[in-house]
Amino acid sequence: MGDEIYVRPADFHIGAFAEFISVNEKDIALKPKNLTMEEAASIPLVGLTAWQALVEKSNVQKGQKVFI
Repeated sequence: MGDEIYVRPADFHIGAFAEFISVNEKDIALKPKNLTMEEAASIPLVGLTAWQALVEKSNVQKGQKVFI
């Protein structure tokens, strides 16, 4: 059996909900062993959403703190 991985397909890549999909290897990361596959699958979208909210929309800068 191979390594467990998770991926965020490139923007506008059709088939993210398919059982199988071809992706570029640069879009793949090894799944941390302490996460379930479901938890790992949530990382890319949740991480991107948090980045957009904090950095792009709220303009949080290095050294600033955010209360969540």
